[in-house]
This record gives sequence, structure tokens and C-alpha cells, in this order.
Amino acid sequence: MAITTKKTFCRFCLSCCAMDVDIDDDGQAVALRGDVSNPLSGGYTCLRGRELINIQQHPDRIRGALKRVDGKFVALPMTQALDEIAVKTQQLIDQHGGRSIASYNGSWAWSNLPTLPLSKSFHRAIDSPSVFSPMTLDQPAKAFMLCRFGLWAGGIHSFKDADVAMFIGNNALLSQYAPAGGLPPYNPARRLQDALNNGLQLIVIDPRKTEVANRATLHLQLRPGEDTTLLAGMLRIIIDEQLYDAVFCEEFIDDLGGLRASLEPFDLDYVSRRTDLPAEKIVTAARMFASGPKGAASTGTGPEMSPRGSLTEHMVMTINALCGRYYREGEVPAAAPPLSVGRQPKAQVVFPPQAWG
Repeated sequence: MAITTKKTFCRFCLSCCAMDVDIDDDGQAVALRGDVSNPLSGGYTCLRGRELINIQQHPDRIRGALKRVDGKFVALPMTQALDEIAVKTQQLIDQHGGRSIASYNGSWAWSNLPTLPLSKSFHRAIDSPSVFSPMTLDQPAKAFMLCRFGLWAGGIHSFKDADVAMFIGNNALLSQYAPAGGLPPYNPARRLQDALNNGLQLIVIDPRKTEVANRATLHLQLRPGEDTTLLAGMLRIIIDEQLYDAVFCEEFIDDLGGLRASLEPFDLDYVSRRTDLPAEKIVTAARMFASGPKGAASTGTGPEMSPRGSLTEHMVMTINALCGRYYREGEVPAAAPPLSVGRQPKAQVVFPPQAWG
């Protein structure tokens, strides 16, 4: 039996690690492994990705249209299914308007290139804004806060340039979730260890002693749900001790005094009591992060599923802004994805876009 090896990529998560897949004479995948020639993933695959063949060929995989009839699913031709869906969709639009139709695009949809453009085009055609994704379920504040806070067109410091990094509720060694400024998803354990060996100072804020917390320079094991309190206390220390980036704040930050006034209740004793953290640890974390000079604070899913998730994300963006954790004029920013729409990084503020509609 002849085996042909093809280049592909993993669809399990948005990391899209490069793979080599062996295909037999019948066109069936029989083996896969990481592509060692790929400069990003370098042969790395995770346990989930290595199960893709079993997932694709599982006997219970849905391979056609199913319709619920009398409490059971029965198979029907795809053309018939599409015709029935079209009729019911039109009825809903006629009776309730386009907004009554919603789509959910899961993580695997992002790995299938036509899915998102087609989904968005469909919703534009029926005048419905109801397009949902994993981000709208468990991390909406990451998008919503841009509409409150704005952003820096030069981009936030990437992990590869970091002198210090602060991970808040993100066990990136297992989740492989890589927010802006966070740990890259390709072989994250190796990349983190290399960075630590090169002097990275890692602050982890998490009520659980996670795998990434075990490697932290400083682990703040706070009371669950108190991320916002801790970050507010750290911001107050950074302002009071003038540890912020004075040049950046002078040019680009409005109302630093108003921010400090809003942080007045978050003195060290109060924050320590609320978070169950020693006061000296809170001070150490604030000074460590502010000293940088490069590296970002980032969150995972956990903080946004906790109380005051949007406010926590606002605090994270604030601490990054005050400490000037953005690429400036003359610096080399992080590269844009190769197939994305071209962008021109600029050393300037992008004002918040409209958050509704």
C-alpha cells in the first residue's frame, strides 16, 4: 500500500499547528505528526491535535443532514434539508425580522476559511447583527473594552520581547490560549522555559496553583473573584510611586488624576484583606510589572467568567497603558498574520469605535 504525505494544519484550536499527514491509496488519513520544518510550531502538537484522525473517522461523527422526528433524529437528503431550512428561515424573517436569525461560529469554523465570510455575508443580507462565537460567550469584554478604551495602533508588546509578563487567570501551558502579549501557543512549555532562562520575570494571578503558576517568579494566589480589587491596588501603587511611563502618559493618557482619585478606596490594607494576599506581595508585584520595561499583562477566560469581568479587563488595559507597554516609533512591532488584511502599525491612539448596532 502506497502512502503519500501531505502538508496540513491542525483544526482543533486557533493555534493551527503545522502537521504532516500520511494518506493511503483510498484517500484515508492513517497517521499524522507535527511538521518539524515549520518555523512557528517546529513539530509541536498537543494531545488533542494528535487525535484528529480518530475524530474524523469516528463512527458517531455526523456526516449528513439529520431531522428530529417524533423525538428521534432521522437522515434526509441535504437538498431537502436546505429547502426546509430556507422555508422556515424566511417565515421567521417575515414574522419577526432579520434579527430573529442568529448564527454561532465555533472554534473549528475559524479554521475553515470560507465559513466566517459566508456567515457574515448571510447576516448582512438579512439585516441581522446576531453573529456569535466563543468570544461572545466567554470573553466578550476583550472586544467590548476596545469600544470603551480604544487601542494603540502600534500594537502591544509581544511575549518574545518581554522582560516581564503578567498572566491573569490563564493557564496557557494547558489551554494554549494566546491573548495579545501572552504566551505563544506553539510548544508553550518550551517557549516559557526559554524566556525564563533568558531572564523573564513572570507574575501569575490565579486562585489555583496551575501548571503555569508553578513556573512563576511570583504567584499571587488570591481569593477567587478579586482580580479587579488586586489590579486596582496595583494601579494605585504604580501611580503613587510614580512607576508609570511618564513620557507616554503625558502625551497619550487623559485624566491620570481622575484615575488616581477613583482608586482612593483601594489602599494596601483594604486590598490585602479582600484578596487574602500579603501586602508585601502586592507591592512586589506592582513594582515588578512596572519595572518592565517591556511585557504585557493579559487575561484568559477565567477572569471574564468571574464577577466584574468587564471591569477586570478594563484594569488590565489600564495597567498596560500606564506602563506604556506598546511599540513606539522606531521599534519593530509584532508581525501581522500572513493572510490577514494588511495593516500599517502607527505610533498613535485609535479612538474607541461604536459599541452597538
